[in-house]
Amino acid sequence: MTQDHIAKVLGEAKVPWNPEHDLGGLVRKFETRGTGEPFRHALVQIAQYMLELKLKYRFLTTYEQTICLRKVDI
Repeated sequence: MTQDHIAKVLGEAKVPWNPEHDLGGLVRKFETRGTGEPFRHALVQIAQYMLELKLKYRFLTTYEQTICLRKVDI
């Protein structure tokens, strides 16, 4: 948070015991099999919050695995 109380980063935590929250597995499936739909689904809410709140940084964690995102202006 900045001195003006503006959020710079926001995170989301998911429970690690739910198989749908296996972030490493989602990334591996995306990289090896090209099945990106489950991976995209995991990132949709994060991306929506980034756009709505105009945040550059966001993360998703299960406490065991973490994905960090940075919005790049192109």
